[in-house]
Amino acid sequence: MKISKCSNGDVNNAMQEARYLKRIHGEDPLRRHSIVDLLDDFKFRQHYVLVFEVLGENLYEHIKSPKFKGMKTEQLRSVAKELLIALQKLRSVGIIHCDLKPENIMFTDADCQKVKIIDFGASTEKFESRYTYVQSRFYRSPEVTIGIPYDAAIDMWSFGCIMAELCTTRALFPAHDELDLLERMRITIGMPPQWMMEGSNKRNKFIDRNGKLIRSQLSNLQPGLPDRSHPISRQVYTAFDDDFTDFLEKCLIIDPQKRMKPEEGLKHRWITRNNLQTLFKAMEQSSSVQKAVLGEDLFNVCAPKNTVTQQHRGSQKGRQNRSQLNK
Repeated sequence: MKISKCSNGDVNNAMQEARYLKRIHGEDPLRRHSIVDLLDDFKFRQHYVLVFEVLGENLYEHIKSPKFKGMKTEQLRSVAKELLIALQKLRSVGIIHCDLKPENIMFTDADCQKVKIIDFGASTEKFESRYTYVQSRFYRSPEVTIGIPYDAAIDMWSFGCIMAELCTTRALFPAHDELDLLERMRITIGMPPQWMMEGSNKRNKFIDRNGKLIRSQLSNLQPGLPDRSHPISRQVYTAFDDDFTDFLEKCLIIDPQKRMKPEEGLKHRWITRNNLQTLFKAMEQSSSVQKAVLGEDLFNVCAPKNTVTQQHRGSQKGRQNRSQLNK
């Protein structure tokens, strides 16, 4: 249950959240979209009350659990599918969530495979200049950060950041402020293209007279790091999964016009491939690691004969990159 404060602004926001949820549910009465179900809404004295279904713990609580060591591939893929379905639905009805983060995603089952998006209090239908301060900082998109008009692509950026965090247990961009955030984006993905910076109403906040990015006084990053010196492939260790890295990179394209859309994400090979393909790839990668460590001759002696690993060995190359997030 959510009870608004009695101010006009808070009551209007609560009523708008109810309208958005009714629009979503009205177009999908079977509730196939992984978005929280609104059971009732009403005025009580000078407050507005929203009544929701009962859900489980949120992703933030799940991540912060001492037992959490990062989601396994199949659990991560299941959560990703659920969220992509929800984002596809929001896009189809013209709603931007504007505050997608682990706290606003809750499990619906005991196995922690199914989730729903909650809290549409900051949502909007289109960019409005009076609502430029949206999204929590760790999950804030480049277009929101630099202050240019945004669309539903900002939710895909937040989604990508959440997927990385569920894999590693650490935020991908743990910035202290927006200057620090843009610098972390720069060393991971690169600077926003010229058209974005030229359209920014906060350009002078980020760029000095010499055209250089202004460094945050709170930054703990090593000075002078070049663009893309800490790419996603180095920050996210996925054991044997190059496809997941590619999936993240497409979610986190800095240009929102080129960023992957939810419907494209649902067709990505990391989402669509089956469990057998995952098993084969893991076995192939395991063979590659053994060969690298033992050497070709010793590997051939040690490897069992007539096994799937032997038959498929060397058919694909995998990354062996392993790194920690730069916090």
